[in-house]
Amino acid sequence: MYHSSSSVSTDPPLFNLSLAPPSFGDDDDGYLNDEAPEMPPDSPPSPAPSTSSSSAESSSASPSPSPPPVESLRRSLRTTRGVPPVRYLDYMALSVDPIFAPTRYSQAKGNPDWDNSMTEEIYALHANHTWDMVPRPPLSVPVIGSRWVYTIKVRPDGSIERFKSRVVAQGFCQEYGIDFEETFAPVAKMVTVRALLTVASIRGWPLFQLDVKNAFLHGELKETVYMEPPPGYTFGEPGQVCLLRRSLYGLKQAPRAWFDKFHSTILALGFEQSLNDPSMFTRSSSRGLVVLLLYVDDMIVTGDDALGIAELTKGLHASFSLKELGYVSYFLGLEVKRSSAGILLCQRKYIDDLLASSRFGECSAVSTPMELGLKLGSESGDLQQQLINS
Repeated sequence: MYHSSSSVSTDPPLFNLSLAPPSFGDDDDGYLNDEAPEMPPDSPPSPAPSTSSSSAESSSASPSPSPPPVESLRRSLRTTRGVPPVRYLDYMALSVDPIFAPTRYSQAKGNPDWDNSMTEEIYALHANHTWDMVPRPPLSVPVIGSRWVYTIKVRPDGSIERFKSRVVAQGFCQEYGIDFEETFAPVAKMVTVRALLTVASIRGWPLFQLDVKNAFLHGELKETVYMEPPPGYTFGEPGQVCLLRRSLYGLKQAPRAWFDKFHSTILALGFEQSLNDPSMFTRSSSRGLVVLLLYVDDMIVTGDDALGIAELTKGLHASFSLKELGYVSYFLGLEVKRSSAGILLCQRKYIDDLLASSRFGECSAVSTPMELGLKLGSESGDLQQQLINS
């Protein structure tokens, strides 16, 4: 109800008659509804506005000018300092140190992976009739030592394929004319490897890879060689030594004995040895051409005679313990990737291993490759030469 009296009431109105809608935007008080800062718990509450007594005091006192309103700046309470953007999260990577193989038998003993690997090696040596256990010869006859060599076989992507243990003869104790004579054995030249891959790519030939297990054990020794049993294993009666019948890794004549055995086997299958590279063998027939390239115990087989390749694989299985690795993907440290455009050769794994061994895995680009203030010693020459030659 409205009063018709001309006097003005000093009481506050009962209702707010303003027609302006309430504001919920950022311009209301400088904060969003969920971003308004909380009052400190210890701060006293703001005094409520006084009623008629306060208005009387204000009317009796002289009016003082009110300060101009200060616009508050909007400051966000959210911070992103130190937090990477989302678009970079999928590209973060950490360098993991590679797994190193043990260097001595005492380091490998007790590890299930290496124990199983050594047991498999001993079984393979016995199955191949590598040696006979005989009494120790007189002191005038040399007896060479033996040791274990451990290797981790990896795939092209760096993952572990298998743990390999190998009994190696200490051939540095051999004497020329007594324990060995001829030692030379040819291996495939890198120029031959690249040329063969190029020809296979141009002509569309398939590339297969074969591996001979314990290749040197297939070579037959012509000399009389005595060897101590491998560490951790005893055979026969106490005090007996191994009289080698087959060539063994570490012997100076082992590569030549293996190549002679493979040479006679491949010629019996109808292949001819190349005059330009003794490690390449070919067989031509009315069906097509078959080419085999040998590097120690690794082989590449290609050609346009599919039946001839199958016959070659069967013939090698009859003479050696052969492992078929399928299409060539990793050969002599080279990653072989084939596509419709050709064959790509790269050494990514070798580069990663080189960076890890030289502790340059987390390095940054610099204008000078040598470390500032680096003092080189006589023991650091091998690593520096390896990095420069790579």
